[in-house]
Amino acid sequence: MLIKVLSEEAVIEVNNRKYHHHKKGGGLVPVSANIAESIFIRLITPLSGEVKVLSKKPVIEIDGVKYHRHPNGGGLVAMTTQVERSVLVGLNVLISGNVMITGHVRIEDYVQISGDNIQISDHAHIYGHARIIGDNIHISDRVEIRDYAWILSDVKLAKNVLVQNDAQLDKVDATDEVWITGQQILSNCTLRGDHVV
Repeated sequence: MLIKVLSEEAVIEVNNRKYHHHKKGGGLVPVSANIAESIFIRLITPLSGEVKVLSKKPVIEIDGVKYHRHPNGGGLVAMTTQVERSVLVGLNVLISGNVMITGHVRIEDYVQISGDNIQISDHAHIYGHARIIGDNIHISDRVEIRDYAWILSDVKLAKNVLVQNDAQLDKVDATDEVWITGQQILSNCTLRGDHVV
């Protein structure tokens, strides 16, 4: 992962303390801290609390893609994506690709979303270390994805679907009260109504 910091100015404020991206590694450090440029600070930084975004401009570039801090939560969102202001994007979330997220979606913790033609809407909740990495993914209507679950390509989830633990989905269509748990690897299937897998 090639990381280039685009701004040395403060980009967010957490609990009334201003932070900027460190040149080496891109991690967030307090503006007032005197940290040598040779020290590597990880991009994912364990900060928590009230977040205020201070810059609307791109602040970091990862593998040639520019990212800005989302105004609701401070997560990193690529300039190629469309993420509404109503969506909560947690501080350590990374979203890139051709992605559209609308409504009252909550994306928290260490989630990564990347791919082509990904649409997430309504009251979806994605958290933990979940990954949504692939193409043609549609998530809506109170879907919950958590823990270390992976959503790959050609997946449609709607109407009270839960995907948790280490489950992996590829080419799956699940709607109406479906729970997918454990270390399930599901591919090429359709699940409808009151299923526990």
